[in-house]
Amino acid sequence: MFKATVRGLTAAILVIGGLVSIATAAHADLNCNNFASQADAQAHLRANPSDPDHLDADGDGIACESRPAPKDLVKVDRSVGATATTAAPTVGTVVANPAVAATATPPAVATTGLHHTQQLVELALLLIGLGTALLLEVRARDRLDRLRLRE
Repeated sequence: MFKATVRGLTAAILVIGGLVSIATAAHADLNCNNFASQADAQAHLRANPSDPDHLDADGDGIACESRPAPKDLVKVDRSVGATATTAAPTVGTVVANPAVAATATPPAVATTGLHHTQQLVELALLLIGLGTALLLEVRARDRLDRLRLRE
């Protein structure tokens, strides 16, 4: 029984590890096509000003300029150690009150829901892994019960 349990747990760990690595690889290298709109890509750039995904190809502080609306054309300050964004709306930006928009600081955390989607995918993969581990454990116990009945 101990061997079967260890075997089941080892298999579960391998499955979960594989699923987590797949989930990490799935969102580790994003490109503009991964975002529904330019505003979603801009929020991601704002959350990661170092631009590890190269969303701001021309370095002007605006990510994925060719993506469809809604647009967020408030430039992200990508200089080393920058924590704030420059509030310089450009042509095409929808601004309710330009005076307020020029002084407003965009949120530091992306509020597009993209990160929540990634978390839900990771949670789903984790649950699949745990379900697989449980299934393997039940099968191992079933086999042991059958062997005991034969004896």
